[in-house]
Amino acid sequence: MLRRALEDALETRAASSILFEALSDAGKRIPQTLEEVLEVVRGPLRGVLVRRLGAQDGHALVTRIEAELVPAGGDLATMELSLDELAAETRRDDATASFPTADRAVPVLIVAAGRTFEHRLTVALGERRAAPATVMGHDGLRHALSGEPPSIFVVDASDFPAIDPSRVIAAAAAFPATTTCVLWGPSLPYGRRLTAAIAAASARPWVTLELREGIEPLLDLVRSRRTHRA
Repeated sequence: MLRRALEDALETRAASSILFEALSDAGKRIPQTLEEVLEVVRGPLRGVLVRRLGAQDGHALVTRIEAELVPAGGDLATMELSLDELAAETRRDDATASFPTADRAVPVLIVAAGRTFEHRLTVALGERRAAPATVMGHDGLRHALSGEPPSIFVVDASDFPAIDPSRVIAAAAAFPATTTCVLWGPSLPYGRRLTAAIAAASARPWVTLELREGIEPLLDLVRSRRTHRA
């Protein structure tokens, strides 16, 4: 319902990024119950919508979402909303010809100190579209190298792990050319260290995304790896 209400008023691609941004503003906890979802709707999501649509349209859309989430006579205490109901029904008309696509969830390997980025990505795109996993240390990174290579490799510099940048560079070098390497937050302290390491030792290209630019480019990248965008 949340996704449908957003799509009624916004471009389809915008809804995913708005959900991600609202969850980022909400902090590290991902809402699980309807009451928690409504707290996000009335707080962070309202703020994002007002910034993007203006006060009048933003408040009107929040009112519509609330009405759809809690029908007249609904019992807030017993209604639950799963992550997949929050997730985006994404679609895109263009394709990325230089990379393979598949009719399955896109494997995304995230290097971070916690699973916050992973959870936000799951909510924004849906479990059927993205299959993110997080490694938080050297052992996890070493184990990840022994499995199926990810389509996308993301380093979250906003929640940097206890992994030396040289180890991250080495891991990236071990992935096939079809894996896209992404640095989220190159201007942050860990991002600057990794950027310097990339310039000094990495032979492969990296995509760098500033936090202020929003999550849309990464979401588009994940979508482009799916055969079916719906």
